Amino acid sequence: AATKRNAGFDPDKRLKNVLADMRDEGRLGIRWANRVDNLYARILFEAFPNSRDGSDETEKVAARRILATIILAKEPLRKEDLVALTSTEEWDSQNTVTSTLLSLKSIIPASDGQLRTCHKSISDFILSTERSSTALSRFVPDESERGSYIVNAEEENKQFALMCLRLMLRM
Repeated sequence: AATKRNAGFDPDKRLKNVLADMRDEGRLGIRWANRVDNLYARILFEAFPNSRDGSDETEKVAARRILATIILAKEPLRKEDLVALTSTEEWDSQNTVTSTLLSLKSIIPASDGQLRTCHKSISDFILSTERSSTALSRFVPDESERGSYIVNAEEENKQFALMCLRLMLRM
């Protein structure tokens, strides 16, 4: 199951991958406490674009930044707010925000129009470099590549502040 890559927006493939992961976890004797982390790692792995799918690294950086912005915001954002925050003079983020939110729908449902994770444990996992790195190692064995999936809270907080300042300057 660890070799299956990016089921993307196909819910049947994603479910099959998660069920295969659960079978593997049982067979490998993985503790229940780690299974939630493995589920979150699977979701991130499939949600973020990767170079093997022909995606460029900037797409993964953008997707990670979008996820980090949602998690680090003190109040839930609306999609329009997120687009405004992440857009620059050189780059309109509308399509990237839309596709990233679609691929993260299982952890950021936004059914009420408010972008926030559906449970605090998701934010805790994503903001913990150790937990996310350990769980992602099943899907991304290469440590340097794995780092591109991990949210660096300190760096993303700086980027979030810069996005806010750029938005204020545009107004």
